[in-house]
Amino acid sequence: MSADDYSFGQFFCLKPDPATCKEILETAGRLKREHKLPGRLFDAGKLHLTVCPMGRRYKLRQHAGDAVYAAGEMIRFNAFDVVLDKAAGFYGGAHGYPNVFLADTGKDTPLMKLRMSLFESQLRHGLLVTGINQFKPHVTLSRSSDFWGFSGAIPPIRWKASELLLIYSHHDGNDRVHEVEGCWPLQSCA
Repeated sequence: MSADDYSFGQFFCLKPDPATCKEILETAGRLKREHKLPGRLFDAGKLHLTVCPMGRRYKLRQHAGDAVYAAGEMIRFNAFDVVLDKAAGFYGGAHGYPNVFLADTGKDTPLMKLRMSLFESQLRHGLLVTGINQFKPHVTLSRSSDFWGFSGAIPPIRWKASELLLIYSHHDGNDRVHEVEGCWPLQSCA
């Protein structure tokens, strides 16, 4: 794979465990029925919360794929709880409307601290992440050609983030594929 094949196709994320995926999809399905929301819900295997995209090349001294992997290798972080407590629709331009469950966006949350760690680690490896403070942590439930008519609080959905994943996202001709290219456990709090 050439360095250009990676162009922003890689990202760091957290994946909910299977029980949480089931809870997310059940809650989304209930909202979809009650509010007649558009879009087909994603399969549980596609659910994830993107923490940080791959940065653009900036003083890169190695293959971009190697640099982003090395950035993940540097991360040392404790496991933490992720709480999804709001639903919304985003405008995604040509990609339609992503319909999402949102997590807390506070600057002192473990999620934001992990994002900042990934930003700094990528910078050390020649990759510059832009828009670092424009972060709306979310799990995308579906994409549709219409905006979701519901925006508001949902019963909190909580899971323990116990590993950081590096995903290579691409289209295989039929569907979007997420290949795991790196996995780093988050430490148990002692």
